Amino acid sequence: MNAATNRHEYEPHDIVDDEAAIQADAIESRLAAVNDALERIDSGTYGLCKDCTSPIADERVEALPTTTSCRSCAD
Repeated sequence: MNAATNRHEYEPHDIVDDEAAIQADAIESRLAAVNDALERIDSGTYGLCKDCTSPIADERVEALPTTTSCRSCAD
């Protein structure tokens, strides 16, 4: 190996592949959260905290539509 190949730990395509995998994971996670929220809407539990079952403040639901916890339980 020459000095030029030792300077780079990763090949350029490795970095692109890693970034694409990270983005795909983030998209899958977001999609799962949206699907969970849709299931909670169907079951009538959307907007209720999963921990204490209290209503989640409207402002919190508007800011974080996929939230499953009220502010108190989230802290």
